[in-house]
Amino acid sequence: MNIFLVFSVGCGNFNQKRKLRDYREEIAVAEKLGNDTTGIKKALNHLSHINNKVDYAIYLTLTAIGNYKAVDSLNRKSENNFTKALEIAQELNKEGLKLWINITTAKYYYHYRKLEKALPYFLQASFKIDDIEPKDQINPAESYQYLAYVFETLEEPDKSFIYLEKALELTPDNSDLKPVLLDNIGMNYVNRRDTAKAFSYFKQAEEYAIQRNNIGRLARVKGNFANIYYGKSDLSTALKYINDDIKFSLIAKDSVNLVYARILKAKILFQLNEYDKGYQELNIAYDYVKNVPYLIEYKKQILDIKFRLAEQEGKKQEELLAARALYNYDKDGVSGESEEAILRGKLLLNKESYLNEVKLAEMKLERETFAKKMYGILCLLIVLLAIEWYFYTSKLNKSRHEKYERKVLQFKLEKALMDQRLSEANNSVNDYLKFMTEKNEQIEELQSVIGKINQSKSAHIEERNGKLKQVLKSHLLTEENWIRFKQAFDNQYPKYYINLKKKFPDLTENNLKFILLLKLGLSTHETSNILGVSMDAVKKNKQRLKKRLQDNYEELMELI
Repeated sequence: MNIFLVFSVGCGNFNQKRKLRDYREEIAVAEKLGNDTTGIKKALNHLSHINNKVDYAIYLTLTAIGNYKAVDSLNRKSENNFTKALEIAQELNKEGLKLWINITTAKYYYHYRKLEKALPYFLQASFKIDDIEPKDQINPAESYQYLAYVFETLEEPDKSFIYLEKALELTPDNSDLKPVLLDNIGMNYVNRRDTAKAFSYFKQAEEYAIQRNNIGRLARVKGNFANIYYGKSDLSTALKYINDDIKFSLIAKDSVNLVYARILKAKILFQLNEYDKGYQELNIAYDYVKNVPYLIEYKKQILDIKFRLAEQEGKKQEELLAARALYNYDKDGVSGESEEAILRGKLLLNKESYLNEVKLAEMKLERETFAKKMYGILCLLIVLLAIEWYFYTSKLNKSRHEKYERKVLQFKLEKALMDQRLSEANNSVNDYLKFMTEKNEQIEELQSVIGKINQSKSAHIEERNGKLKQVLKSHLLTEENWIRFKQAFDNQYPKYYINLKKKFPDLTENNLKFILLLKLGLSTHETSNILGVSMDAVKKNKQRLKKRLQDNYEELMELI
């Protein structure tokens, strides 16, 4: 018995000494088994002992992944496992383990379009990853790659590119991740509108995908080629590549990419005036997404395309059906999450910095050498103080820059959440009124923050980067949102917009924006925020309108 206990303790100690990177083999096994939960538990049984906490945290995380793949939905069991695993990592204070579990949990929520739940985990990972050496991480290349994707989504292409480059450096040529990263870098260049470099990276990704027999990634690369040629209006070449994308997606059983490919193919066919084939592709895609809650945005995209085409072709019956389906699409989708600002106050991560105080030893100098030594000490002190001041100001500037970047990220994330809630809403006037009210609140908060920064010692940061002003500009009523708002307005006030234009043909598009917002009940201040103009400009618009319409102005006001 004593020998057995010594042996058990020895094995336990050996397991505790395993480095995080040593678990990559078990992770690869779990990934290969996919949704085979029984196989995963059997293969990873040696990690399931509670007394070895690192083993057990990894076991909980991998079984959570297998479980949600098996049921293909959000589920309590996976979430409990993720939570327990993260608690163990925090208790052990293992930053590399916490990083991996945070990213894995974020991927789970993001896959099922629960952005509000995914964001806190993304933030924890993004604020910590730069402080953890790759050798102390579990899957550093994949961690960098996934955070790069997040920053690309948040319109931070420079940060995204840095993470992709780091991931590529850590990835060997014989890894399945290699074509994925090359494809991601290509997309980064597409977003920068550098199609020449994007094409080069896509070609490399294609070659590596063929070498590794990665059919799923090959399909996506073909789709990216199709997108480039579609953007260049080379429709025949785009059609060839998108057909390859569909063929390989079917082989890889990648349903989500298949939906995306069929929608793009439909757009190409419509431009080639092959409407029947285009509608056929849209209908195939719609049949898949209509019963998959987390793909609700594709459903809405398909309905929107059908609505626009019907409107363009003058098919009133089809237009009415599509408009009705758009209005009621939320019945087949997933209701939005709580309006409570879950992330507010959590987006900033405080970092404490301490100044090192330089202690000068008292020097006992003889009276006759005091002047010379004092001069030397004074010179040295000036140099030391200059160095100290340099490091102090550097740290201070770095701290200010970090706070600024976090504030920018906070507003971007809140805008992303706001836009997501609107896309998941039922496209009614009430939804837009709520959306515009929230936008006004964030616009005013942004204006306040920008004003405070401009009066502070951080003014040069905003002056140089202008990121907060960019976010402020992105809140203005875009042409796309204006079209969608008109559609929602027509749903609630049928023919109001058309009748308005018939009665008052001299009204400009800007006049109509002003009138519809006024009809919605927005104040002059709120209207100026949404349109990105001054309050005086709104008032002058009203005065010019009164002058232009003269006697008809009162009739217009009655309609409002």
